[in-house]
Amino acid sequence: MPQYSIKFLPLGLLLSLGLCVLNGCSGSDVEMGQVSGQVTLEGEPVADLFVIFHPRVKDGGINAPTRQALGETDAEGIYSLSTKTPGDGAAVGKHQVELAPIQQGSPVPGKLAPGFEAEVQAGENTIDLVLLPKK
Repeated sequence: MPQYSIKFLPLGLLLSLGLCVLNGCSGSDVEMGQVSGQVTLEGEPVADLFVIFHPRVKDGGINAPTRQALGETDAEGIYSLSTKTPGDGAAVGKHQVELAPIQQGSPVPGKLAPGFEAEVQAGENTIDLVLLPKK
């Protein structure tokens, strides 16, 4: 029967916890929806933005179902979200949406409506983001 040193137990626990954090801790049982759309300002596409969907904590929960989903707008303002693998989308449910410039120091040319949230459904979702001019 192998004997394990008790001094290596904390190290093993830390490594396991670290892997869990790096992998998002959530299992593959999180229902996902594919999400794509277009970001526009005054009818024109907005390129070179990160589109970030932050999942909301479900009622009674303390943790979001998975980590945030991220996409980038192309020259036509089109984005597609990924969470763990390219194109896998975002967790089903409500999300706070954040926009950030890809080029650090560049401004986002507009803003989303105050309190804007997106709701992701199972399957394919087209969620267009219409920016309001900054005042």
